[in-house]
Amino acid sequence: MLGLYAAWWVVKVGVVQAEGEDNPFLAARVAPDHPRVQIGLAMTYFLLQGGNVPDERRRAALDALKRAPLADEPYLLAGVNALAAGRNADGERLLAEARRRNPRLRLARLLLLDRYLRERRAPQAVAEMQALGNLVEGASGVLTPELARMVQDPVTAPQLIPLLRAQPALHQTVLETLVASGADEHLILQVAGPASRPALAGPWKAALLSRLISHHEIGRAWELWKSFAGTGAGGIDGGKGLYDPAFAGLPGPPPFNWTFSSGTVGAAERNANHALQVDYYGRDNGNLASQLLMLRPGRYRLSFRATGDATGEGSRIVWNIACEPGEARLLQLPITGVSSASKRFAAAFTVPAGGCPAQWLRLDGLSGDVENGQSVIISGLSIEPEGGA
Repeated sequence: MLGLYAAWWVVKVGVVQAEGEDNPFLAARVAPDHPRVQIGLAMTYFLLQGGNVPDERRRAALDALKRAPLADEPYLLAGVNALAAGRNADGERLLAEARRRNPRLRLARLLLLDRYLRERRAPQAVAEMQALGNLVEGASGVLTPELARMVQDPVTAPQLIPLLRAQPALHQTVLETLVASGADEHLILQVAGPASRPALAGPWKAALLSRLISHHEIGRAWELWKSFAGTGAGGIDGGKGLYDPAFAGLPGPPPFNWTFSSGTVGAAERNANHALQVDYYGRDNGNLASQLLMLRPGRYRLSFRATGDATGEGSRIVWNIACEPGEARLLQLPITGVSSASKRFAAAFTVPAGGCPAQWLRLDGLSGDVENGQSVIISGLSIEPEGGA
């Protein structure tokens, strides 16, 4: 349960800064009887002392309501007082009134959220979480894990899951949290919703597939990827060869589709001519593009054309194929001697009969003694069987 501890942590991060900017002690010297000053003093004690307000300050704030009838803070203070006395229904009613008067009153929303979570009232809790996510910087980092916990609770899940599916951004963050926390795969898919899987984008899909692959459940990951990719996966069945060789941007998440890198090593991206534009800076070793294949045992040929400026001197761009799991290298084909004229490359490799159920195809940058950037455009990429593979 999130509870008041986490709620107060969020308060200290964002709410105190947002709602305690004025200095009521200074104002009290100028206008000690002003109703807003009395209310401000009470709220300052409330913020600084974790909700504890001296009795005289609380009474002064409540009395000030007569002269400031639109104020929201006295309802907040009265609501906290009621909750502390065990009058939960009265406390919730007063807090709801404070929220109605000031929808941006973060403290009232936090305390109401705590009530809703304790009573497993999923619709109300989600509404407050959404509001707080907009009002308090950093709130989502505390609240999203609580939503992930609630979708795993048989009591709250039936109410919560439909609400999440109707709110895509929140839905995505909860799915990502579930994957990262190691939640059961079937639960994650239940929260995602079977009918929406192909259309529901998001990094959680690639993260779930990577988790399965790291556990050596490659067959399961492959079947799941096909459901993610939907009918746009090009009718692939059985063994998976190279997917989207024309770099057209076909549907489906990594790793059975392309992963392209962009960072200090270099950058790789599709271009408008259905080719791969690669810029390797030549300073560090690293991956530029990759895809997981599922080739059956046998002999194959990798081929492609390249243009650009990739001499291969000092640093190189290299296609590598290695087994998963195990990383046994099957092929290393460097791209060298490339200028503005198109140059064709081809090399054969063999997938062994055992111990290599899947294969990583990676385009890597390898640095050398001399830092020398390489730039190349790759097209016509294919992996074809040789000799009846």
